[in-house]
Amino acid sequence: MTDGFSHYYTSRQPAGSRPALISHHLPRTPPRAGGPPSQTRAQADGGIALSFVVDDGVFSKNRVDPGTDLLIRSVPPLSGRALDLGCGYGAAGISLALLNPGADMWFCDVNERAVGLCRINHERLLPGSSAEAREAKILLSDGFSALAGVNFDAVISNPPIRAGKATVYRLFREARAHLAEGGALYIVIQKKQGMKSAFAELTGLFGACADIAGKAGYHVLKSVKV
Repeated sequence: MTDGFSHYYTSRQPAGSRPALISHHLPRTPPRAGGPPSQTRAQADGGIALSFVVDDGVFSKNRVDPGTDLLIRSVPPLSGRALDLGCGYGAAGISLALLNPGADMWFCDVNERAVGLCRINHERLLPGSSAEAREAKILLSDGFSALAGVNFDAVISNPPIRAGKATVYRLFREARAHLAEGGALYIVIQKKQGMKSAFAELTGLFGACADIAGKAGYHVLKSVKV
């Protein structure tokens, strides 16, 4: 999962920099204004062909992780303010922003290199925003540490399972604290990496948890703040 580097969930990356480009295909086409598609966001097979700049020292640098892909496909239509928690190079949040152009998508990660890549990919794939907006909404943050006072209608995450349950469950608690009433947390997790215990933790924290999608051992869990 870590492409030979086990600490993508730490701030500084000692791994050398070797930028590369990977491709990913979104299955749905979001409504957007007319005009020719860009080279990085071309129409393909009724969906959208994307390319992401990646590098060493970030999660899933060789392809968009299957769990992230399932998460993108499974999250229902978004509106209001949404956060890609642990955004990496931006695969989930940027894809969801394209699929939900009315949503106000934010991004955060503890990994400095990942945040830099997310800003690059955001500029390439969502070029309408200013550099100032990207600085304000794509944040270097250990969980919600840089998001004090900001609440969200949805939080989406492929959590850093290898960081350990203490870290992952802390993120669950922080997410609930930063959700507006009626807001939802969506996570993807493999059954073999603690899905059942995560389900129980979220049920205890939120009062309920739903398993809304599954594929190849991955499950998308949803909990709503009520």
